[in-house]
Amino acid sequence: MFRFVHDGGRTERKAGPMPDTDTTATEISGRLAGLMPRLVVDGADAALQFYATAFGATVTDRHTDDEGHVVHSLVTAGPVTFAVRDAGYGDPAPSREGVPVLLSLDVTDADAVAERMLAGGAEVIYELADRGYGYGGRLRDPSATSG
Repeated sequence: MFRFVHDGGRTERKAGPMPDTDTTATEISGRLAGLMPRLVVDGADAALQFYATAFGATVTDRHTDDEGHVVHSLVTAGPVTFAVRDAGYGDPAPSREGVPVLLSLDVTDADAVAERMLAGGAEVIYELADRGYGYGGRLRDPSATSG
């Protein structure tokens, strides 16, 4: 699912050890250098079109198997890069009954992004509103990536 939050009033984040530890990230061998979501969907090409419509995304890399199923694609939307592929080869697509991951988007205009998502076929789970902890809502994309 996608949660929208207007930019502003961010909490200051300070570097340093995690609570109850005495090890900083720079002291750990093989530390995490990045994280890229890899979305498995039924109908990757439709999902890629949705991301282009909703987020202005560009497909920067796309590979298919002999049957035309997308086995890997890279998508860039602003500063964000993520991978999308068709279900298969042991990777099932999420269902509308359950999704293991929620994607939270930090955007400067939640209403405009939600409008584009809806135009691309998204479904409203929670209307956008001021919820006390921030302005946001939840939408499910047409591929059910966001449960």
